[in-house]
Amino acid sequence: MPLQEVCSKQNIMEKLSYEEENRRLRLQLSALLGGSLDGLPPASSIPFENKMLRHLIDLHAWGNSGTMITVLEFLDYPTIKKIDDIPPADLEKELDALLDLLEKGGVYLAIGGDYPPETIYRFITDTLLFEEVNSVKVTGMSNYFDYEDFHPNRLSDVNELSAALVRCWYLGSYTQIAEQLAQVLLTPTNHVFEKKNIVAKLAALVGDSGIVEKRLRQPARLGLAIDLVQEISLRVDFKDASIQGAEGARQKACVKGRAALSVDQKKPSPWEDFSFYYSKEPDDETWRLYYFELPDFEWR
Repeated sequence: MPLQEVCSKQNIMEKLSYEEENRRLRLQLSALLGGSLDGLPPASSIPFENKMLRHLIDLHAWGNSGTMITVLEFLDYPTIKKIDDIPPADLEKELDALLDLLEKGGVYLAIGGDYPPETIYRFITDTLLFEEVNSVKVTGMSNYFDYEDFHPNRLSDVNELSAALVRCWYLGSYTQIAEQLAQVLLTPTNHVFEKKNIVAKLAALVGDSGIVEKRLRQPARLGLAIDLVQEISLRVDFKDASIQGAEGARQKACVKGRAALSVDQKKPSPWEDFSFYYSKEPDDETWRLYYFELPDFEWR
């Protein structure tokens, strides 16, 4: 029998085997969920459907397991160096190794701010390893922890918010900026503006695609000769950020930085400054924007 025919028959058998197994997995998953699986998205291939069904069954087992164990036990009690035994010069390298060990073991630690290696290493060994997670291990799924959930970093919060607003200004929609506005805005010269009036100005200037679209109709504004745009990237650089006021009281925050656009991987446009001024009331978790300075926007 020709080799090509043998391979073809083998592929057909494998396909039939997958199809039969997938049928059984669907019945098993339907019984576990107590309903129809009609809402599942169609799989791109029969082998992919097989992986998807197995993963969903594993997730169901994980969600219904009542056994909680420490992260240390979940990682099978690995050998971890004590921080006092690590020379200061090696601490950053040892922290990278420890984070790698966690990730390979199915534990991911998100770190939003810039902290000394000693701070994060101590947090892992003194706190994270003793947090509880589900004992069931699911391939491809990690237990997620955020350092800022344990030690809130308000500066990191306002920086992330400011980066998102800058991106909306250049490349996105005015709506997200409008959502952050305070009901009353106040300039440094004590001029008061109602939110609805500023929202109208933002809608006219930014629209649903950012100020870049309007600028591209006048290439000289960017300092770049642009005819057809294929790729636009935005660089954001923070210069300064500060928060006034204690937790539980009224707080104010100020973030200053600069942004630059690159179009079609050409030379970036000149840096443009921006600044955001926020306030947060004790009973409100959201930072409200009461004044800002952004390219092309005029307060009048």
